[in-house]
Amino acid sequence: AESSLLAVSPSLDCLEAEQRCLQDQSCMGLYQLLEYCSAEEAVAPLGPDARLECLEAQSSLQHYRPLQVCKCQRGSRREEHCLRVYWTVRFGASSLSVDGQNQCLKAAQNCGLFEKCGSLRSEYVVACTKPVTQTDNSCNRQKCHKALRRFLDHFSCFFLS
Repeated sequence: AESSLLAVSPSLDCLEAEQRCLQDQSCMGLYQLLEYCSAEEAVAPLGPDARLECLEAQSSLQHYRPLQVCKCQRGSRREEHCLRVYWTVRFGASSLSVDGQNQCLKAAQNCGLFEKCGSLRSEYVVACTKPVTQTDNSCNRQKCHKALRRFLDHFSCFFLS
């Protein structure tokens, strides 16, 4: 376990980091708790005790370097799973706060205070909601992903702090 805290390549894949974590009993327990927290919070707000437990798990996982520095390869066949790992660690409980305030809503409101942030947010909303054709309601995924990446490259600090 100690070696997993120290030796990490700068471009470690999140799937590999997840596998390393799952082989370490203490990391595995924290990670699985954080996965559960993310899934539950997506359905309904957590109670104060559960919220605190999730925040403690996220805080403890801060010390597990592989999950903190991992990246995902765009376009890989396991990109979706990789991103799920990435966001579980970074965002799983960051939408939770001890005071119960919705941190996602707060970040979106803060974004609206800055013209450039609001502009890029509008750009990705349009790209991700505009149907390709009148008969097909799906968006152009390539344009949507490009606009969303552009937004997150500039303003992820609003959503990851």
